[in-house]
Amino acid sequence: MEQQKQNEGVALRSAGPMLQVLAEDGSGLSANVPNARPRGFYGIGIWHGKTEHNIGTLWRHAYIFGASFVFTVGTRYRRQASDTLKAVRHVPLYHYADIDDLIAHLPNSCPLIGVELTDDAQDVATFKHPQRACYLLGAEDHGLSPNVLAQCHSLIKLPGKYSMNVAVAGTLIMYERQRVEGPSKTGREATEPLQHATRRVTP
Repeated sequence: MEQQKQNEGVALRSAGPMLQVLAEDGSGLSANVPNARPRGFYGIGIWHGKTEHNIGTLWRHAYIFGASFVFTVGTRYRRQASDTLKAVRHVPLYHYADIDDLIAHLPNSCPLIGVELTDDAQDVATFKHPQRACYLLGAEDHGLSPNVLAQCHSLIKLPGKYSMNVAVAGTLIMYERQRVEGPSKTGREATEPLQHATRRVTP
């Protein structure tokens, strides 16, 4: 058993920095990540996404990182044949006509967190993620509009001076949340909070 743990630790160390949230001794989560699943849930989505590929990639990564739901605002998604993980079976996707429609249907006590390179946005590395959260990203070419930014309860940004692929940006946000908070709940346990009545959170 001890030799098995040592072998698992070697495999994890060779897997790259994305897996460093796992303990090097192979026993589970590292010291800076809670060993128990955190309370709460989160969703992530794209405002006026340009390509179905980006939405599909974000959907698959949302499944990997334990997001409770994904969504689009202003742009519908058509299922891709390349979805080898079959994320559609595990993570629901919602569509909202516009930002007002999204806000009207936010889960109870779930703040809208915009991801944008603005001066007043907080660095994601120092951001304290709420138990319940809805992360909103904009497409690479136009980002989030001033009207959308004004309706977000918090703004966060990734390091760097230039925008990146929206699916990549969303994946980094989810990874950072998991790194700090630990693995999220998945499956039915994660979606149960969405059954509650919805109302907007006061900024």
